[in-house]
Amino acid sequence: MNAPKPASILFPLFGLLVACGDPATPDADSASTDGSNTDSTTDAEDESSGSPASTGESPDDDTTGTQDDSTGSESGGDTDVQGDCTPPPLLSLDDIPDNPSLDYGGKNVVATFEVDGHDLIGKFVTDVAAAEGGLKLWQEFTLRIPENQLFDLVQLDIYLDNDPIAYFNRNGNVTTRRLGLKIGFSVDIFALNQDDPCAPLEPRRGTFDWSLVHEFGHLRGFVDESWPLFLDTFPDVQGPGDGYPEDGSPVLTGDFVTSYAERADGDEDYAESWTTYVMLPAGDIPAPTAGESLALQKVHWMDQQPDLRELREAIRITEADYVAVDVPAAPPLDPSVFDSGDTGIDDIVVPVALIGQWRESPSDGHVVTFASDDITLAQYEAGTKTESLSLGDAIAADAMHYFEIHGGSPTLAYSYIQTEDGDRFNHDFFLQEDGETVIFRRELLDAKTDELVFLPDVILTLVP
Repeated sequence: MNAPKPASILFPLFGLLVACGDPATPDADSASTDGSNTDSTTDAEDESSGSPASTGESPDDDTTGTQDDSTGSESGGDTDVQGDCTPPPLLSLDDIPDNPSLDYGGKNVVATFEVDGHDLIGKFVTDVAAAEGGLKLWQEFTLRIPENQLFDLVQLDIYLDNDPIAYFNRNGNVTTRRLGLKIGFSVDIFALNQDDPCAPLEPRRGTFDWSLVHEFGHLRGFVDESWPLFLDTFPDVQGPGDGYPEDGSPVLTGDFVTSYAERADGDEDYAESWTTYVMLPAGDIPAPTAGESLALQKVHWMDQQPDLRELREAIRITEADYVAVDVPAAPPLDPSVFDSGDTGIDDIVVPVALIGQWRESPSDGHVVTFASDDITLAQYEAGTKTESLSLGDAIAADAMHYFEIHGGSPTLAYSYIQTEDGDRFNHDFFLQEDGETVIFRRELLDAKTDELVFLPDVILTLVP
């Protein structure tokens, strides 16, 4: 006998956070044009990305501060190579075969390309100008990212929304016959792209360069598993994101490198720390010392991961301090992560620090009850329960596609619960330092409109 599907009315209510990247259509991990949380992916995949994020990159224009003036050096490769950037050819739409099966059937995505390494082997286009703008972005993407890093990237989307402005998706939400990862860029990012793909990197949020490196960071971190390792290494706690440079430049003096890293934390903190590591000249990154800031520890951590130093140099091909290196291929991704018929989820294990009931208010709003082996979400009005959903029931119904616990601090994420009408959602819960407050973050992918909706964060307080 088939287990009953969870009531679909619950899903729009509770929305979803894709962990960037992890963002949908856009979906997994991402970041919005105003720097708000939307990895990546980004982005949407992811998402969002992420991301995706979600997941989009833009100046933190709602914050103030001064640029970090610290200087120093970071060890690198052997040979500085100045100059000689030869961009790959700019592809023509006429050279890419049409493939109607890539169509999402929605109005948001106006150009979809199937990716095979550095090649685009199929397209579905409803907006020629947007598609041509996407090819211009792809020219710089393939200039900077070695082909042996992209074996699991199967799709590139160009879409109309500007929130998120870019995303990464890790959940197999693709229209290619090949399952894999995807990235997406908003048409609004075209105005941020420099005409010359060989122009030096612009090391600040609000540039296409930052978006490119950020969303690729989600992708690479997911494939090589440095992303979850980072989350197990550093505190995963949100902050207000105040006091950062208005132009979006990263800093190395506090706990986070950018306002977005602090406000979005988690996988976006990973992607922003990675992007800072790549974008800043080696001379602007102080050498490791005892007692250094947490932000600088995160950047130095990137330099200690296998092959990331070589990859950093390859991305910096247009820079005066570029070091010629051979970049080892990215590790292969286990394709079973995309098997929606086998979620790989047998049990829910909740961190002890989260067990209990957490409420938005004494009588109204969201109530989340964490047991050791289940999570129940409910909605109350005037003290009366109006809706309820058990994650254990969702697993029994094969409606949950992803579940994880981050170990750096008690942070729990699950994603891609799908309703009968095709809507999908993710949630993240971030336990704050006081131990009595949880940030409940939500994201919803609407199946009818193909829209990714980022719902407002909810503050939950532990019931004594």
